[in-house]
Amino acid sequence: MVILARKDLRGYRIRAGFSVEGLAREAGVNQATISYIENRKRNPSPATAKKICDVLQQPFDVLFELKEE
Repeated sequence: MVILARKDLRGYRIRAGFSVEGLAREAGVNQATISYIENRKRNPSPATAKKICDVLQQPFDVLFELKEE
């Protein structure tokens, strides 16, 4: 299984009032990681996806989707 960010992840981040840097800080991940995930250049690990969901207070299936390899 691969975790893919939904195309509107950036919108959820902005509506929650976070910059890329702010979300990264709150989630405890690198700023580049958030940028790569939002631009669909990198898929998050399950742990990173959970951290993002927790910070943005959104269920997993709202922000991410699972895809078969």
